[in-house]
Amino acid sequence: MGDPRFKATERSLNAIETIDRWIKSISDQLSHFIDFDFGAESAMIANNRDWMSCMDIMSFLHDIGKHFSVNAMINKESVRQRIELPDQGISSYRVFLQFTAVLRFCRA
Repeated sequence: MGDPRFKATERSLNAIETIDRWIKSISDQLSHFIDFDFGAESAMIANNRDWMSCMDIMSFLHDIGKHFSVNAMINKESVRQRIELPDQGISSYRVFLQFTAVLRFCRA
């Protein structure tokens, strides 16, 4: 889970329109190999927004976030390297993404 490349900076946040274009592009490419129109047996592409848009932040933190330790995340080498850089750090967004990655894995 997460980005194992030990980048020194956070990824940029992209506009929803950009993400939607990427999803369509990926779907178009995969449709040559995977059937997305096969009834109950169809393949499906989902992004975090598809299955998390109905969950508000407080419910998410109450129901999901309480099960994960920020200490465990901080102990990861990639996170520790970022925290130790004087001009960098870890945003709340990055912490939240750790939780969604685990939840996404559990739902798969």
